[in-house]
Amino acid sequence: MIISSERESSVFLEVNSCARQLLSDRDYTMLRKDGRVDYHILYITHGLCTTEFDNEILNVDAGNIILFKPYEKQKYSFKAHDHSVSCYIHFSGTECKNLLKQFYLYDNHVTYVGVNNTLENIFSEMEYEYMLKREYYSEMCASHLLRFLAAAGRLAKYHQSSINLKAQKNMDDVCKYMHTNFQENHNLQFYADMCNLSVGRFSHAFKECTGASPKAYMTQIKIDNACKLLERTDLNISEVAKVVGIEDVNYFSRTFKQHTGHSPKFYK
Repeated sequence: MIISSERESSVFLEVNSCARQLLSDRDYTMLRKDGRVDYHILYITHGLCTTEFDNEILNVDAGNIILFKPYEKQKYSFKAHDHSVSCYIHFSGTECKNLLKQFYLYDNHVTYVGVNNTLENIFSEMEYEYMLKREYYSEMCASHLLRFLAAAGRLAKYHQSSINLKAQKNMDDVCKYMHTNFQENHNLQFYADMCNLSVGRFSHAFKECTGASPKAYMTQIKIDNACKLLERTDLNISEVAKVVGIEDVNYFSRTFKQHTGHSPKFYK
């Protein structure tokens, strides 16, 4: 007897089933006229899936996520000669709709996220947790699903922007460097060289990726670290200013108040 994984859930988020399907031994077709009671994601990592929404036939290739909502007709197929690989997740919970909306995955039946190692690795962790069913596996699966949805949403936004993934990685590397070496003071040319970009192109790309100019971003990092030092150490204001790379204590105090609304003394 086959026990269905299909169910609703009263918890925040729950994985009802998940698995990776290698669809190259035969043609495969699924038709659920009335859908399922839970949400259903197909992440196509290789090959091609043919699906239908509102009487429109869609050929969905690798790198796309297909979302079926509860009680929504499900019709999709794979051809053996495409050697398709599909990662499916059935899930339910009180916050499914809100989470999918938050990560911009709810309103489109098909969302392009790319074939991505991060997503595949998160899925693998979720799949193994579900298969092994060790203690607290349900909570672990839910945490992996949340990571999967968040990562998918981030990737979808990257692909919809004018910044490609390589440029985004370059900006991420610059941001990591700034956070790790907040006491250093470099001009824009230094960071532009890290990305092999001109200063102008670097500044534009950085602001598009972070929402702030490089100078504003770096200053905020310095002030955030200064707050921690003032609260958690015995260093005086002048010493804290030097630790974060600001030699002029008056300039430090003015900048600190602009960013926090308080003078440095407030944090001592």
